[in-house]
Amino acid sequence: QPDSADEATRQMLRRNPFYRAVPEQDPYEFAKLLQSLGSYPQFGAGAFLDLLQPQVDLLHANTLTQTFATPNDYSAPLKINVGAEFLYRPYPQLGVGLEVMLLSEDFTRTTTPIQQYSSVYSESLSSLAVPLFARWNPLSLFGNGEGTFKPFIEAGGFAQWITSITSTITLAQTASSSGGSSSVLQDGTPQDRRKTFNYGTVLGLGVSWAYSNTTEIVLRGWYWNGLVDLTKPSARYTSHLFLPYYYEDDDIALRGFELSLGVNFQFGFREYKSDDRSSQE
Repeated sequence: QPDSADEATRQMLRRNPFYRAVPEQDPYEFAKLLQSLGSYPQFGAGAFLDLLQPQVDLLHANTLTQTFATPNDYSAPLKINVGAEFLYRPYPQLGVGLEVMLLSEDFTRTTTPIQQYSSVYSESLSSLAVPLFARWNPLSLFGNGEGTFKPFIEAGGFAQWITSITSTITLAQTASSSGGSSSVLQDGTPQDRRKTFNYGTVLGLGVSWAYSNTTEIVLRGWYWNGLVDLTKPSARYTSHLFLPYYYEDDDIALRGFELSLGVNFQFGFREYKSDDRSSQE
């Protein structure tokens, strides 16, 4: 009874997804049927450590002194962040993921607003980012088990809520008979000049390695493409940094590259047959 045998074997794999046929004990027909079946986890949950290289995209430069900033005037250090991921796979090769990340991003802008003076503006942002993405494993999932490598492609979008901002500006005299001088101002209200909500797209590549039947190690790279001009137009000309610091906010968007390493715990295994996978593709 092939149909009944197929259904019974599927039910068995739902309860014991890692069963392998024992040639000395299992019937030949049963062992052959098992060869055409595989199992995959419908659900996954894990934690990631993220190395983020922020980038400031200069959408439009603004100035009070006709000395405009350029993209090269912006710099941002590498930052380490953390996140948690939840993954649902409706099909063996296709998954939908949601990640919750605590992001920290710093950047500086160094310009020469007037002769013999340099201005260094530094800003630190903390935020909560929630990427929603689809994951596709282009290669077959047959051969699941410890030691299996699976490359994947991810694409989606993210929402970001900026929770806190701090900034300082330093105006230094670069040449004078007294040897130069500088003054530093801690900006008490940088949030008045920034929008608190950002969104954009994410695109990435990665590979997972099956450490065990229920645990995988994931290495991936993402590109974050922020689409929002974070500068409030209404507040650009009300900043107290105008004078005597000669500072005016540029129109900027935040982007960047991320390399992350994480571990996923998998559960809710389901069985599938080669014919099922072909029909889903």
